[in-house]
Amino acid sequence: LLIIGLMLLINNIDTVVGTSGKDLTFNGRSDLWELVMSKIWERPWLGYGFSGFWTSTSASNLRATYDWASNAHNGFLELLLELGFLGFLTFAAGFFRFFVMALTRIISVAKKPEDYWPMQMLIIIVIVNFSEARLLTPSWNWLMYVTTSLSLTLEYERNHKNILVNNYEVKKNESFTS
Repeated sequence: LLIIGLMLLINNIDTVVGTSGKDLTFNGRSDLWELVMSKIWERPWLGYGFSGFWTSTSASNLRATYDWASNAHNGFLELLLELGFLGFLTFAAGFFRFFVMALTRIISVAKKPEDYWPMQMLIIIVIVNFSEARLLTPSWNWLMYVTTSLSLTLEYERNHKNILVNNYEVKKNESFTS
């Protein structure tokens, strides 16, 4: 019964989603993303500049088709559009570093619910930016990314400093005993 139900659901997914007044293109966003990708490939390395694309003549084709488009409605595509692959890779490297720091915090420290907060925030930021362009705009999403990354960095520096001090004290004690 479960398999039959899933097959019926999958075969009629357009109808099921349509009953809520939505469609499978995220209300036209996925169609917009195809055009945005073609614009990204016109300037792949450095992009159009910070807040440069949507005020340029290159955006006129997109606005003619999608008059509601004031951004890419995808934070990662917007980042590629404005800062190119170099800017995106810079962001991705930092994000990956903070993700590893948050994962390390969970593995080594997690005893209280708030120890999971940085990882939760990073995951929420990724999820939100699949359908909204919130990475480069002043918003709660950007604020949470900055505060999460700063708190992880400060905690890492504090822990690293404690490890160095402890190692120094151990070596100092070893030199006195020998």
